[in-house]
Amino acid sequence: MGPISRIDQDEGLLYYREKRIDSLAKEQSFESCFFLLVNGSLPEESELESFKTSLSGLRVRTSIRNTESSLSHPKQIPKYMDRTGVFTGLQEDEKLYCFVSNLPYYLRLASADRNDGNQLLNDEHHTHARSVYTLYSDRGIPESDLRDFETCLILHMDDPDNPSLSALMRSFRENGNIVQALSKALAEHTGSLHHGAGHEAYKMLLHLQKSKSTEEALRKRIDSGKRVHGLGHRIYQTTDPRAKILAEMLDRRTEGTNQYWLPELITEVAEVGAELLWEEKGIRVHPNVDLYNAAVYATMEIAPRFNTDLFAVARSAGWTAHLIEMHRNELLPES
Repeated sequence: MGPISRIDQDEGLLYYREKRIDSLAKEQSFESCFFLLVNGSLPEESELESFKTSLSGLRVRTSIRNTESSLSHPKQIPKYMDRTGVFTGLQEDEKLYCFVSNLPYYLRLASADRNDGNQLLNDEHHTHARSVYTLYSDRGIPESDLRDFETCLILHMDDPDNPSLSALMRSFRENGNIVQALSKALAEHTGSLHHGAGHEAYKMLLHLQKSKSTEEALRKRIDSGKRVHGLGHRIYQTTDPRAKILAEMLDRRTEGTNQYWLPELITEVAEVGAELLWEEKGIRVHPNVDLYNAAVYATMEIAPRFNTDLFAVARSAGWTAHLIEMHRNELLPES
């Protein structure tokens, strides 16, 4: 089978197991893409139904108020799940599937607004995308939102070279402990220079919306040494393919609404920011996925501060696929 994911940096294409992300994001479900990452091929209908049932069956059968949780940081979640018996009786692969199924629930418990007293329900009868949306949005989910939300999750499931994956694989090679490896991945993931950049990009957009001149505000930002979040990528030499999909989605979702300014401002930031960075720093940049993530979630009435959580929810599938593949290839620590 092909690699779990790979990037064609010159053409600006992302592949999961040699299948293009643009096709997968439009046509597949979270569960079918998760199956693909782990097994190397898309599931038959019966395999997909069995996989969905297995994942939903691993969700914890409980509800808990935010104030009842001792979690204060996402990196604590794997050890918390292990300590409270969530993984009891499960084989190693099952623990990983259990982690993916329950991570959204525990991330909400650890979120910054954990003291609001809301009761969080982890519903085993929902698909993964619907379950996640329900945890992060205060409204019922329209079917059009569900499809777009699922597309967002699929776009972020894996890429072949990122800090959280490196931390995960390094930890697992050193000690062979999946709980520790997942903790390391979450700790790395939540940094502002990793997937915290999506929230930072949205805050930047809100600031730029109030400025008289986007060019002037961006120039001041660059001159002061601040990052223009959402521009540039360590691998892609052209526009991030995920950004293209989200740009089209944002255009469609904001047309005729009071959020019409979002795609207009993002386009201006992409064009003007790229010109200024070339003029002042001599570097060529293109839009990446962080420029659009939180903005798209905002159109679904999901608070932009949850962007990093939702990136982790999606990326947990990739982490799991890599750990399972390492097991299969016996890439375990030396005795």
